[in-house]
Amino acid sequence: MKRKLTIVGFTVCFMLLLDGCYSCARYEANVRPDTVKPSAAVSDKYRLDRIILAPYNLVGLQMPNEEEYVKISWIVKAFQDLGEKKLDSGVKMLDSYVSEVTKKEFLQLMKECENDKHFINFVKKFTKEITFGNQEVLKLLQAYYEAVEIDDKEHKQECKKTMISAYCGLKGLMKMTEEYKKAHVNDTDGLIKRLGYQNSCEFFEAIFRHEYNAYIRFCQDEKCTKMYYDAIQASLLNNYPNVFTNSMDATPITVLVSYKYKYETHSYDHGLLRILGFPITQKVEVTYQTRIVPNASGKNKDELWNEYYESRLEYPPAAQNSGAIRQRDMWTSCVLPISLLGIPGKTDWPKKREVFTEGTFAISPNDEKYALGESLFKDYNFVQPITFIQNFVFDPVCDGDIIAALIMRSLNKMAAAELK
Repeated sequence: MKRKLTIVGFTVCFMLLLDGCYSCARYEANVRPDTVKPSAAVSDKYRLDRIILAPYNLVGLQMPNEEEYVKISWIVKAFQDLGEKKLDSGVKMLDSYVSEVTKKEFLQLMKECENDKHFINFVKKFTKEITFGNQEVLKLLQAYYEAVEIDDKEHKQECKKTMISAYCGLKGLMKMTEEYKKAHVNDTDGLIKRLGYQNSCEFFEAIFRHEYNAYIRFCQDEKCTKMYYDAIQASLLNNYPNVFTNSMDATPITVLVSYKYKYETHSYDHGLLRILGFPITQKVEVTYQTRIVPNASGKNKDELWNEYYESRLEYPPAAQNSGAIRQRDMWTSCVLPISLLGIPGKTDWPKKREVFTEGTFAISPNDEKYALGESLFKDYNFVQPITFIQNFVFDPVCDGDIIAALIMRSLNKMAAAELK
């Protein structure tokens, strides 16, 4: 009996060693409560009324409706295939279109946009007509405003030229995409028909609509919103008790939160090294953008997001808007707890160590697609948006603090603007 218990004990220990995942993480952010203190100009009391999350990966951008998303997806696919030279001869009219029609439109717009006011109106038209790539448009517009501020006429003209060139080029691409779709209508591959689609155009449209529905779940998921609300509320009350309260007499604020993430990917070789006990590192970076709106209870989500979007075209930046970048470095090892020795370098929050945990490391594009449910061939309905957000975006160690500091920074800026 004693021998059997010993064998069982050794077996359990061995299984723990094989299944054990040891990790240590450190965190850095350029905005956090210890760097953002309440201004003396902030005299009112506030309470967090609601958090509204943006759709997946759309920092500061409007969310297109389903038809717009399908249109954008076709353009992106056409552009990618053009780069890989996959387009057939029926689509090679792009060059002639750009050289004739687009060139004429470019010259006309350059003349009209000599007037700075007309140029700003053109940019607003651009972002409404062509919704994808608007983040780059906003960056270019910011550069234009900076050139205006220092009266750099040469750089200002270069910004105008680049913006108008991009617009005309994209219009040409949109025209080409219509021809590109016609080529897919004529593609009646046998495999496509066996999957239940008449042609490859119908097949790809089904994929695009499936992706859209996968993405839209994130801004409608109550569990994701509550997770952010609870973390931000706790941080506001803890770090800014003289400004934030739960009292119903306080001014309610609505906070719009959008995020964008990127992460290091690793090969199977790295996974093998981790299993052998070597610590492997992975960086995850999240960019947060926020907008705070006091007394917004009567406004719906669409109204608020449209206002936010319009405000991103303003210069100087609106006091209600703010942004931060957070990075998490993680060491993870299996079998041997070498990673618990700790990652060198400073950390803005205490280093987090976890023992015998799984799912804390090596997020990958395959994991991402699985969590998003971007497949027509498998039923991923059981994958919850909150699982994706927890694995790829939200970190309870620091994200509530970061967004709380962004809220406080916006309140400080708004109070300072009122004093002017």
